Amino acid sequence: MSTVYDALPQDMKNPYRAGSKKAQAFEICRAGGERAALVAKVEQLLGVSNATACTWVSLFRKVK
Repeated sequence: MSTVYDALPQDMKNPYRAGSKKAQAFEICRAGGERAALVAKVEQLLGVSNATACTWVSLFRKVK
């Protein structure tokens, strides 16, 4: 069973430098969804390792 994350508020400002991979990953994760799907999407679209994608997805879920 995978963890499902709620969407972040749409008015929440992206705290990362515009255009950076971390900022792009934040935008991918903003909508919420199943953790495994978010990790896979970040990995595929940004070309980062699984460990990096897992770390970023976990980090973004704590920013509320």
